[in-house]
Amino acid sequence: MKKELFILSILLLTSKLFAQFDGVKLEPGDTFSFIQAYITNPDNSPYVGELVLQGEKPYHKIKTKTDKEGFAKVKVPFSDTYTLYCGRQDPAFRKVIVGDFPYVTHEVRTYTHRFIYFKMSYMNEQNQPLKGEQVEVRSVKTNTVFIDSTNANGRVNFFLPYEDSFFVSVKYYENLSTLTPKDVGKEYKVIELPLVWMGSKEKERRAWVADSIAQENKRKMIVKMDSIIKFGNIDDFLNDDFVIQFDHLKAEFAMELLQKKAELFKAQLKSNPKFFESRKLPVLAVLNRLKNVFPQQYIVSDVTCSMDPYMEQVMIWHALNFAAGKSTNYLFFNDGNGIDNSKKLIGKTGGFHLITGSIKDFKQIVESLIKSKSFGCSGDTEENDVEALLHAAAKMSKTESLVLIADNFSPMRDFSLIKNLKVPVRVILCGIENNSLWSDINEEYLALAYKTGGSVHTLTEDIYDLYKLAEGKKVKIGGIEYMLENGNFRKILKS
Repeated sequence: MKKELFILSILLLTSKLFAQFDGVKLEPGDTFSFIQAYITNPDNSPYVGELVLQGEKPYHKIKTKTDKEGFAKVKVPFSDTYTLYCGRQDPAFRKVIVGDFPYVTHEVRTYTHRFIYFKMSYMNEQNQPLKGEQVEVRSVKTNTVFIDSTNANGRVNFFLPYEDSFFVSVKYYENLSTLTPKDVGKEYKVIELPLVWMGSKEKERRAWVADSIAQENKRKMIVKMDSIIKFGNIDDFLNDDFVIQFDHLKAEFAMELLQKKAELFKAQLKSNPKFFESRKLPVLAVLNRLKNVFPQQYIVSDVTCSMDPYMEQVMIWHALNFAAGKSTNYLFFNDGNGIDNSKKLIGKTGGFHLITGSIKDFKQIVESLIKSKSFGCSGDTEENDVEALLHAAAKMSKTESLVLIADNFSPMRDFSLIKNLKVPVRVILCGIENNSLWSDINEEYLALAYKTGGSVHTLTEDIYDLYKLAEGKKVKIGGIEYMLENGNFRKILKS
């Protein structure tokens, strides 16, 4: 009996020495077991770093480090449950229960923490992978942002913390999806999201092509204008295929031509109410249809290079109103008054030229347009539409309707500011009336109308009820269907 007591006392003493060596505070009667841990990062690489094992008893806390294989073996007081912390506040999912029987080795294999494995594929409409597309995932709870880019296969993976929801966005397609992982008590959850869309590079290419075509047409018109002026045949300015280029004319002469065209158009409208539609003049067609629906308008117009073919229509509309004794407020925006593209900040780009409704002199409006347009060719595909709308909304009266004349092919740099618009926006889309390039509508402008309770208008269609559309429902415009997903629109591909 004395021999057994001697052995037991030696064991207890040894245990206490071990405990002191590891810095563990023990109570009388405590002894050791072992925990053998294999720790892996979410990407399945070994975790190399500090490992803390915290028992439910606060004085049972052991610190150690894993080796290059993510392995650690530690002595721990028995009869306790241990949580593993791997150099961070979030605990590993798996706990280790050490029973009452001492000197037993307990093995655990676990990840450093719980996580969501989010996998996304990004393809274009021809099912080709899109490489180098930036994907952003933002935590709704903490606003933490995770950013990565697609690989050569159009794929990107994220290891996200286990939270309730995340917003997923790509360039020019804000909040394309919301991830809401359901917690079913697992160590990790896999979520996959396929995206089929043209991609940011194609969107920018389209804007560049549209801008190049507009500039080429402008050059042709200038050559023709010089010829007409040289030979003095002003009636040639009124031909169907001629578009006035304001930045190449004196304001007085431009005003004279506009008034002549306005008189001809007014006469044509009497015999053909759809004259503007038949001539494929979207700005005039829409404004003419809206004149009784929204009699007082605050017109915000993009006057960058790609919009050159449409400025004549804006001014003819004013000439028609001027002849009818009406006035309209205008804001021309040119995306920064020619500042360097690198200095264009969201919400602070500027380049606004305003004409108030109290100004009756047509010449001043033409001069303002010419001045604004002179800064409009920066070579940048993005525009500051929303900033311009916010500027106009702050100045407009309660009886006015906010109208945007937009380039369908230009992305909005400041799309994220839409949430600050508190009035409906009536969007007139330019560029799709001839179907010469692409007939699909820029989804950003659909979202602009939807989020503000506004409307979208093309050469022949007026879509007023976008804001009533339920999530997951479709709308058809110009023969193409668009589905509402997470507050944004996505073109439905034909099978």
